[in-house]
Amino acid sequence: MLTAGEIMQLVQSLIWLLAGVGVFIVGMNFMGDAFVLFSAIASAASSVLMKKYSNYEDPVVISGYQFILGGAA
Repeated sequence: MLTAGEIMQLVQSLIWLLAGVGVFIVGMNFMGDAFVLFSAIASAASSVLMKKYSNYEDPVVISGYQFILGGAA
């Protein structure tokens, strides 16, 4: 299992790798990139939780809760 420090180091390495390849042509806005990264992590976490809780609850209801909470944020 990776520690939080190792995960952050991997994320930073990935960002620098992408910046070095030229993916960020205009420049790197760290806040914007951080929000995109956070969005991807939240999406992955919701997929895992959806799979876990769909055994006990109707997946349509869980999706509805997800849409409501996502719209409120």
